Amino acid sequence: MKKATFPEDHKAALLPCQRILFALMLTAGALWLALSAAMAADWPQFQRDPARSGLTSDPAPSSGAAAAWKAFTATAGCSGIDTTPVCAEGKVFVLSIAGKVFAFDAVSGAALWNRDLGTQSPFTFELSTPAYAGGRLFVAQQDGRLWALDAGTGTTIWGPVQLGAVSDQINTPLTYADGRIYVGSAFGNKTYYCLDATNGSLVWARTGTHGKGYYWAGGCVIGDYLVYGDDAGWITSVNRVTGALADEENLAVIESDAGAIRSSASYDAETGRVYFTDQGGHLWAYTFDPFTGDLAHVWHTEIGWSTSTPAVHDGKVYVGYGNYAGAGGLHCVSAADGALLWTFTTPGGGGVQSSPVVSVPNGTVRIYFTANGPSSAVYALDNSGQIRWQYTSDEAGTEAGYILQGVALSEGRLYFGNDGGYLYALREAFADWDVNRDGSVNVLDLVQVGLHFGESGIPGWIPEDVNRDGAINVLDLVAIGAHFVQ
Repeated sequence: MKKATFPEDHKAALLPCQRILFALMLTAGALWLALSAAMAADWPQFQRDPARSGLTSDPAPSSGAAAAWKAFTATAGCSGIDTTPVCAEGKVFVLSIAGKVFAFDAVSGAALWNRDLGTQSPFTFELSTPAYAGGRLFVAQQDGRLWALDAGTGTTIWGPVQLGAVSDQINTPLTYADGRIYVGSAFGNKTYYCLDATNGSLVWARTGTHGKGYYWAGGCVIGDYLVYGDDAGWITSVNRVTGALADEENLAVIESDAGAIRSSASYDAETGRVYFTDQGGHLWAYTFDPFTGDLAHVWHTEIGWSTSTPAVHDGKVYVGYGNYAGAGGLHCVSAADGALLWTFTTPGGGGVQSSPVVSVPNGTVRIYFTANGPSSAVYALDNSGQIRWQYTSDEAGTEAGYILQGVALSEGRLYFGNDGGYLYALREAFADWDVNRDGSVNVLDLVQVGLHFGESGIPGWIPEDVNRDGAINVLDLVAIGAHFVQ
């Protein structure tokens, strides 16, 4: 049988189509990789995602930390930055005292914009960590007002929307999921709210039925449900679209000395469980039925007074304990049964009221958290509880040094604020003259400086400004030369 034949130029005729298809595939692949990288790099809300996991595959300072930059926001008395920063669009956003919102360049620390939203409250502290989505920064204030700001400029998109009375206090972190915002009030009407993120309209409001409100108890999104605790020691599950009650459980039925739930709940899909803490000194694990929203107690264990939201990875639960007035640290317990695996006690004093962040790039586990005391610091541990590094701020030893909230992690850097109103960015600690961060000082570092020769900016804004004088010139080459082949 004779085989079919084609003109000799058939390959040439097909090549342009193949090239176009190949180019489209490459473009699509590049876009997908860029999108994936952006998703991994952002830290858009408290504990990164609506499930409050505190987990990321992004790297962060592993062997040591140094300040990449720090910036002042605002402070009053013992209040400064009492929220966790959020990161998106290459920016770091933070809510400081009395409704003052700031945006900085994540790499350089350059101030991009700030808004003074003011406050109707006699108190200046702000405890509600903002949330970012779709080019908008959602901000809830302690005086009950909620705003949507343009993340690029800080201008108002909608708001303020007043939730309850000024004295009710919105002190929970904002939760954003699928075009909706969730937040709760601590006092007064003691209500959990759901708002449309598009225009700020109220979707539903559910007033607590146990006489207490919601303080630091942010909502955890699991499928169609929202799970949160209250100051009466009840853990509640509602339909997050309608606000209808699915289930609620009273901790005191199981443990008589259970206290207020002042952590967010976090959800671990691997175990199918919800984890949270109470001020009576317990860590709790409940199974969660994603079809009905039902909660069922599995175990609880004593850990000491806590407001820390647990983070779960690879069968281990990491959680802080203690407050500003005494000692504290970080526990690691088995996710299976709550058995204590190890405890790290903060050497500088101060309890860990913050929620740990777990970074797992390429299988290497690092746990990052802050301690709340005058000499408090940022700590990095490995998964066996060994300290990898400790970073102490310039304000340590004074009232300005207290660090209530934890860190945000984005693109290799950690961000945190303190009561002095300072926002810090921490990078991996390399020698300044190792410009390309490859562990040696050689001609490649000189080349790197040459690529930026003549540029200027904030002192130390990029590694090529070796001597941190704000200008890249021959002095930076000299600094490298003094440490050549180290």
